[in-house]
Amino acid sequence: MLEWHILELGIDACLSASNFGDKPWKMVAVAYADIIANMLGCADISARVQLRRASLARLYKAESAPNSQNIQIPRTNKRSNADFGRLVMLQARLQIEQRVPSKTINQTLDQFSAVSPVSELEKSVQLEINFLRAKLHRYDGKFDIATQILEGFMQAVRYRTHNMIMIHYYETLCESGHPATAIQILKYELEELLKKENGHSGSARRLKLALGGSYLMKFLTDRPSCFSLLDQAEGLFQSIQWPPERSIVTNHNYYVSKASLGMICLLKSQGEKSLTYWDEAMEAARDCFPKTGHAETLIHYAQSEVLYRLGRHQEATAKRAVAQEKFAEYGREYYFLGQGTAWLDTLDGLATDSERQAIAADGSNGLGLVPLQ
Repeated sequence: MLEWHILELGIDACLSASNFGDKPWKMVAVAYADIIANMLGCADISARVQLRRASLARLYKAESAPNSQNIQIPRTNKRSNADFGRLVMLQARLQIEQRVPSKTINQTLDQFSAVSPVSELEKSVQLEINFLRAKLHRYDGKFDIATQILEGFMQAVRYRTHNMIMIHYYETLCESGHPATAIQILKYELEELLKKENGHSGSARRLKLALGGSYLMKFLTDRPSCFSLLDQAEGLFQSIQWPPERSIVTNHNYYVSKASLGMICLLKSQGEKSLTYWDEAMEAARDCFPKTGHAETLIHYAQSEVLYRLGRHQEATAKRAVAQEKFAEYGREYYFLGQGTAWLDTLDGLATDSERQAIAADGSNGLGLVPLQ
């Protein structure tokens, strides 16, 4: 019995270790956990290891990993019930990436329920599931509802430095028309983080993206706008250093940085630079999205505007046609700060200023446009 307990502790140590370090380290840690689990032959423990392997497969697009739909977690105790909740969240995240409707994703999340009295592990899973539901409101463009729920999280958990909750809250606050508040807090959080590290961690990258995005949103929604906001945003995006092997999360962030720089250079009338950044954004989108429809709408729309300005009208017209086709299919999507709202509204404004029809006007979110000088 003692040997069993020691081996189970070894598995837990390996699984915990797989949350840190780079991809090779994570994979090695899970491989050792898998070896030990096979020695024990316990269904609960084997399922826990398979779940972690499937989670890493999602992060790094690994091919030789269990399909989350095939993982069976026996709900025999509170710990295995919490593991089942984590499996449900993995399936929901995969559905989000496939752009499955929120109603279906919520039905997936509904499969988990804690057993009274609720354990700390189950409480943790409940918190993550409710946080995921709040993000679904944001992804559906219901920013006021998402802001209220996320604000409740900020107050309830009493740890504002929890990066994912905090960043989603302040990005959603930007979408609700309050970028100045977001800038104030995110700037403080980044300054505090930089006192402790060199700014190259995942937390620093995410804070820089959120703060840069907030500066860009303030520029797009202010009347009149201050061009120094674009310089501040550009500096933040360009300061990000990327790891050699990127997870799906890092790939998403990389796409956001390139698209943001493309938008900034467009707004600063730096045409050739803007085209390059948008090309890089397209490549990044193909690396991380199963469906690139919304990204293609935005990228082709922005590039058509740049090409019109450069006098390359035939190319511009072709890009615009693709943008129209993609927008007709996908409409507005709100997975990334500003991209389904102020960015598209601004591109519409630039088109109408040049007496071209706005592509996304029928789906306008009503934020309003900033006249560019």
